[in-house]
Amino acid sequence: MTRTLIAVLVATCFVVGCGEKRRFGDDGGTAVAFRVALDRAFVSDMRNRQGRVGVGVGAGVSSGGGSSIGTGVGLSFSATTVSIVGGDGPGQGQVFRKELEWGENVFSVPLTPGRTLHLTIQVEGGRQGWEAIGSVEIPSAPQPKVEAVLNAGGPKLSVSPAPAAAGSTTTTTTTTVTTDSPATTPPATTAP
Repeated sequence: MTRTLIAVLVATCFVVGCGEKRRFGDDGGTAVAFRVALDRAFVSDMRNRQGRVGVGVGAGVSSGGGSSIGTGVGLSFSATTVSIVGGDGPGQGQVFRKELEWGENVFSVPLTPGRTLHLTIQVEGGRQGWEAIGSVEIPSAPQPKVEAVLNAGGPKLSVSPAPAAAGSTTTTTTTTVTTDSPATTPPATTAP
């Protein structure tokens, strides 16, 4: 009976662990190149959980009748993990999630042209928090690119080539995007 129960539990854990692969982009979407420049100053104002102090006390008694008491103070540090997530609304990540490194990050995500994608930065570990950095419309032009600069000045997003207006034959090289951060001034629109 116990062996059967253990076998059923192991089989259940195996089957439950074999779920769907996490979504990364849109099925059949166009490859969109992302370039994200991440500076440590961007997360410096988020909740700081670095350098936590811990205090401990311990006591022990031996079989020979001896005893000891000790105290200790420790300092712990946690690494900070930063991810960019894309979704159908601010703070949502159902379309994709990508862990970032400090400095420049380059990757691509298959996305459907014309979709509005909301981008959010999630920070965990030593620093904690999240910030909705804006939304972009994915252009239908060849080789679409999304660029984000995340530094002490706040987030700055740009898309190129810009989505063309209905019936328009000219396109701009960079477009202003919606920014969800009140402290940020989005980049200006430039025309060829």
